[in-house]
Amino acid sequence: MNGAQNGEPHVKRRRISKDENEGPNGATSSIASVKDLRRSLGGKGDNKIDVRTGVQAFKEFLQSLGNSDQSSKSRKLQVLKTYLEEQSPEKSGLTINLPDLISTWNTAIESQNNSLLSSVPSVLALLIRVISSELELRDLGLDICKDLLQRDQLRFFDRGLTATKTKEHLISPCIRLLTEIVSFDGGTVAGLVYAKRDITLKRIDQFLNQRKAEADQNEQRSKKPSLRRIAQRYVIAILKYLTGKAKADLLTQGNLFKAFFQGIKSDEADIILDALEVLERNVAKDTTLTRSQKQRFWLYSTLVAIINLYSFEGIDAENEETTSKVQQQAHRLLRIICTSHDEGILRRQTGWYPHGMNPESQLIDGLGDDYIDLGLESRFATDRYADKPPIRNSQIAGFIQNLRPDDPAQMELLIEIFKVAPELVADYFSKKSAFPVEPKPTTQWLGFSAMVFSMIRLPVPTNCGWNTSEELPVVPPPTSVVIENVLPRPLDKAMLTRCLNLNHEIITLFAVRALSAAFEKLGDVLSMFDRAPGAGRFSWRQTSVKLKEAFSQRCPPIKDVITAYHRTAKMNHELHEPVTELLASYYKYLPDTAVAEKFDVSVALVDSLRRMEKRDGQHEENSLDQLTYLLEIAQASTDTKWWNKPENLDFSPFTSLLKVIAGTSQELETSRRIQRILTDLCIEHGLLNDEKSFKAFLASLTDESGNPVATQIFQAIDQCVGRLVRRPVQYEDFLMSLEVSQTSSIPRSLLAASMCEQCHFITQSIGTPLFLGWLNQFLYNLVVAGEGQELISGLRHYVLKKIPDAKGVFDRQTNTWSDAPGDLENDVEMTDMEHSKLSQKANPDEMLLKLFGPEEEHTASLSTLQKWEKQEVEAAITSGTVAGLVKCLLSDEDEIRRQAYLNIQRFMHKVQSSELAGWQAIYVALGETVESVKIIGLDNPLPSIIAELASRCIDVLNQPLNQMFAKVNKFLNKSPIWSPSKLCSYWVDQLLMQEPEHDDGYFEEALWLLQLLTASLKTHHDLELYRKAKIFERILAWSESPGLHERLQLKVYELVYKAAQVDHSNTLITRMGILGWLSFEGTKYGECGAIAGALHSVVMAKLAQEDFRQWSRLVNSSVAKC
Repeated sequence: MNGAQNGEPHVKRRRISKDENEGPNGATSSIASVKDLRRSLGGKGDNKIDVRTGVQAFKEFLQSLGNSDQSSKSRKLQVLKTYLEEQSPEKSGLTINLPDLISTWNTAIESQNNSLLSSVPSVLALLIRVISSELELRDLGLDICKDLLQRDQLRFFDRGLTATKTKEHLISPCIRLLTEIVSFDGGTVAGLVYAKRDITLKRIDQFLNQRKAEADQNEQRSKKPSLRRIAQRYVIAILKYLTGKAKADLLTQGNLFKAFFQGIKSDEADIILDALEVLERNVAKDTTLTRSQKQRFWLYSTLVAIINLYSFEGIDAENEETTSKVQQQAHRLLRIICTSHDEGILRRQTGWYPHGMNPESQLIDGLGDDYIDLGLESRFATDRYADKPPIRNSQIAGFIQNLRPDDPAQMELLIEIFKVAPELVADYFSKKSAFPVEPKPTTQWLGFSAMVFSMIRLPVPTNCGWNTSEELPVVPPPTSVVIENVLPRPLDKAMLTRCLNLNHEIITLFAVRALSAAFEKLGDVLSMFDRAPGAGRFSWRQTSVKLKEAFSQRCPPIKDVITAYHRTAKMNHELHEPVTELLASYYKYLPDTAVAEKFDVSVALVDSLRRMEKRDGQHEENSLDQLTYLLEIAQASTDTKWWNKPENLDFSPFTSLLKVIAGTSQELETSRRIQRILTDLCIEHGLLNDEKSFKAFLASLTDESGNPVATQIFQAIDQCVGRLVRRPVQYEDFLMSLEVSQTSSIPRSLLAASMCEQCHFITQSIGTPLFLGWLNQFLYNLVVAGEGQELISGLRHYVLKKIPDAKGVFDRQTNTWSDAPGDLENDVEMTDMEHSKLSQKANPDEMLLKLFGPEEEHTASLSTLQKWEKQEVEAAITSGTVAGLVKCLLSDEDEIRRQAYLNIQRFMHKVQSSELAGWQAIYVALGETVESVKIIGLDNPLPSIIAELASRCIDVLNQPLNQMFAKVNKFLNKSPIWSPSKLCSYWVDQLLMQEPEHDDGYFEEALWLLQLLTASLKTHHDLELYRKAKIFERILAWSESPGLHERLQLKVYELVYKAAQVDHSNTLITRMGILGWLSFEGTKYGECGAIAGALHSVVMAKLAQEDFRQWSRLVNSSVAKC
C-alpha cells in the first residue's frame, strides 16, 4: 500500500501479502508483536505519512480481532494487553494512558491534519469497543476512558464537535468515541461524561437537526450512517446508562430531545426501535424517576412524534415485519405513558366528578332538624361543567385530540385512555362536538363512529369514579358530565335521525347499535344511582330524572325507529334484530316517549311466532332474541292481546310462546328471559301461584326425551287458559266447591282447576289416555312445587268422578301420590324434576349418560399446538387455548406430546414479556408443569391429574376473585415439581379437611375438587393413582356428611360413574368396596336412590361374570378361614 508499482488489482494483493510478512507499517497482519505496535504508533510528528499509516495499521489490527480464529485472537489480545500495560502510567512514567495516540491526536490538532483528526478518535472508539468485550482488560479500559475525559483531552473533543457541519468526518468520530465511552462496562463512566456536558453534549442538538436530506447524495454513495444517526446513538446510550439525578437532569434538556424526536418518522427502523425500547425501559419503567420528572420529559411534541410512528412505512430496504415492529413498539410505549399511574404520566382522577369538586363535603346528616334538602334545586347545586369540565390530566387531554380514530391502533389507545381516565371523556367531546364528516361509509366517518361506539360500551366507573369510599358519595356527579359518557355530544338528535333514515345499511346499523348500547349503559347508571345512601338519595333521584331528560333530548323520536323497523326486511337478521332491541329499550327506559307513538306490537309478535314455527337451526337463536325483545315491548304495552288466537296462528300468543320454550334449550339466556316474562303473566292473571308453579307447569310440557308434548295438549291448554282469563271467579268458586279443607295459606293455581273442570270435554276431542296422562304429570309436578297436596288430590278425585276410565290411566303412571312431599325446600331447582324424569328410564346406561354426559375427549392437533401464537396472552388463557395446549401432553402420539412440551416453554417466554396482571404466578404454574414433565418423561402420556391441575390452576390465577386463588398460590409455592402420587391426597386434605379461605367458600372449593378429580380420571393408570391414595374411600366417606349439598352429591356419583367407564374398573368392586356403598345409597329416597341404583347396575355390568364368581369364591374362602 506504500505505493504500488502499477494499479492492477493483482499487484496490490501481492504487495499486501508481502507486507503481512515484512512491511512494518503495512496491512493488518503486519502487527504481530508489541514491538510492531510500538513501531506503528510511535512515529514522529514530522512524518505525517508514517504516523497516518501506523494509526491505520493499528486500526486494521483491531478490526482483525473480530475475524481471527480463537488461537490467533488470543495471541493478538495478549499483544494488545502487553502494549496497553506498557502504555499505562505505572510503566511509562507518564500521567495518562496511551501517550502515543494522545500525542498523535494533539499533533494533528496543532498541524491541522484532518486525516489524523478523523482517524485517531476512530481508532480509540474501536479500541474501547474491543476492550469492552474482554473482562481482563476492563480496568485498563476504565483508565483509558477516564483519561480521555480529563481537561487536557476534552479540548480534543471540543475541536471535533465545533467543526463546521460540512466536516462530518471530523465530528462523527468524536461522537462515536463518546458513545463507546458512555457504553463501556455497562455505563460505569456515563455519569462522568454527562458531568462534562458543556463539552460532551456541545452542539448535539444541532447535529440531530442535520437531516438526511442535506447529505442524501453522499450517503447513498458511501452507505455511511448520517451524522444525525450517529448523534442519536450517542443520546440513546446516555439515556440508557445514566442513573439518578444525572438522568433526571438529562430529561430536562428540552432542546436536545426536541431535536431527537423531530422527524423521527423519517429515520431507519432499527434506530427507532432502539430508541423506543430505551424510552420504555429506562424512562417509563424507571422507578427512580418521579411522575413530575416524567411529565416534564413527555412533552406534547414528544407524544405527537411517537404517535406519528403509527403510520411509519420505513424505507425500501426495510421489510414489512420491521415496519410492524416499530408501530407495535410505539403503541406499547404510548399505552404505558398514557394509561399507567406508576410508569406513565396519568394522574389520579375522580372519574365523573370534575377536578376540584368534593361530593362528600355536603354532609346532610350533620345539619339541624329544620334543614330542608332541596337537592339539585339548591342554589349551590348548579351544573357549571357543561362547556369545559376541569380535569387533572390536561397533558393527556391535549394529546388525545390529535389521535385519529380511523386508525385502529390509535382508536384502541384512545379507548384505553378513556377507560382508565373517565374524566377525559367529557373534555374530549366538549372539543369534538360533532362528526368530522357527513355520514357516509368513508374510512374517516366509520373510524370516528367505531370510536364513539366503543366509548359507550365502556363500563360505568365504580361509584362514578369516586374511590375514597366503598359506597356512593352524598352528592351525584354533574348531569352534563354523565350524559357525555352515556350518549356523547356528537350523537345528537339530528345526527341519529339522519343516520336512521339514510339508505345505507351500515350507517343505520351504527345508529341502532350505538343507541342500544347507550340505553344499556343508561340502565346501568340508573341502577347505580338507585343505590345512593340515604343522606343524599333525593339528589341522586333528581339526577336520574335529569339524566333521562338529557338522554331523551339527544335520542331520535321513536317514530323514526319504528319506520326503520318496518323498512327492514324480516330476513335481514343483522339489522332487524338490533332495531327490535332498540324499540324494546325505548319501552323499558323511556316509556312516556314510547307510548306517545302507536306501535302495534301484536302484529309483530304474531309474525315472529309464525316464523318460529318454521324455524331452522341456523337462525334459531337470533329469532329467539328478537322474540324476547318483542315480548318486552308487549309486556310494557297495555293493549297486547295475549289470550286471543289470531287467524294465522294455531294458538294464542301465550300458548305459542309456551310451545316455543318447551322445544328450546333451557340453557339459553333468551329462553330464560322468555320464561320470566311468561311467569309474570301467569302470576299477574292468576293462572299459576308463583315461579315454582310455573316451572312445574313448564316441566310437564316436555316428554322424557326433552321434546314438546303433543299439539293436542297445547290446544287444550289454549282453550282452558282463554276460559280462565275471561271468567276467573268461576274457577275460584270451583275450588271452593271441592270437598277438601280450604286453607288460605296453601298456594293454589287456577290453571289446574280449569284443566280439571274441562277434562270431560277435552277427552272427547283429543282422547282420554293422552290428556289424562299429561294432566296427572302436571298435577304431580304442582305437588312437588309446593301446592297443597290435599287440594290437588281433590282435583284428581274430581277427574276420576267425571271420567271413570281415568283410574286405569292414573294407575299406570310411575308417580306415586302417597310418596309426594307436601312442600319443596326453597332452594330446590326445577333441574331436580328433570333428573326425576331421567330416573324413570328403564335403561340405566342411557339414564346416566344423559345425566352426566359423555366423557370429554380432547383432540390434539397441529392447530391446537399453534393456536396460542395468534392470540394475546390474556385471550389465550381465557379462551381455553392454553388449557388445550397443556392437555396435549396427554396425547397418545409421541410427537404431539413433545411439540406441546416445547410450545409450553415458548408460551412461558411470551407470558414473561407480556403486560398481563399477575403473569408471574401463571409463569410459575407453567414452569412447574414443565419441570414435572422433565422428571416424568415424555415416553408415555402424562398422568391426567398433572395436565388437568395445570390447566385449572392457570384459569384460577387469571381470576383473582376466584375462591381458589389463595390456595392455588400456596400450592405453587410448595414445590417446583408435582408428584402425581401425592397431588390427589394434597388437594383432598386442603379442600375437604381444612377450613376454606372464605367463610362461604366451602361449597365452591369442594365442587372445584370434585370437578378436578372427575376430569383427571381418564385411564386405568389414573384409577390406580386414586386407589393408592385411597381417594375413593375418603370421598365416599365424606359424601355421607350430614347437610351435604345435593349438587355435591351428584358430583360424587359422577366421579363413580366416570371410574366405571375406565378400563380395569373391576378394582372398584374388588379393592374399594363400591358395591356396599352403592347398596346403602340405593336405600335413600328420591333422586339419589335412583341414581345410586343405576350406578350399581352399570358397575356390575362392567364386571365379567366369570371374574365376579372367581372373586366371590376368593372372598368366601377368606371369610370361611376367618
